[in-house]
Amino acid sequence: MNNAEIQDKPLIIQSDRTLMLDVHSEAANSCRDQIIAFSELVKAPEHVHTYYISPISLWNATSAGLSTSEILERLERWSRFQIPQNVTKIASTAFDTDVPLIMYGYIGSAAEKYAKGNVVTGKVARMTDF
Repeated sequence: MNNAEIQDKPLIIQSDRTLMLDVHSEAANSCRDQIIAFSELVKAPEHVHTYYISPISLWNATSAGLSTSEILERLERWSRFQIPQNVTKIASTAFDTDVPLIMYGYIGSAAEKYAKGNVVTGKVARMTDF
């Protein structure tokens, strides 16, 4: 992959579901617009913004009408390197609508902290649901 292709792909996807966005890339704003639908902004220092694909962000993406293939296409489009297999698996299994979202031990966003052990089915999870 040459430098022009790397600059066009500003996203680094890690196996812990962390997405690192190179904000100096010309494509950073377009990438951000697409990944925010299924990830949460964790931190935004000067050079690299960090996003996280959480169970609740995937659940909300599902409720908003995004499909597994749409999320994987977006990740493939923007990823500088190959997507880790466990991230692909997590994105795929999160859309099994027959299984309710159950979160045990996730301490990430405030919603996840307060949803610990709760079950949310059939709608977008909101803080008032917990």
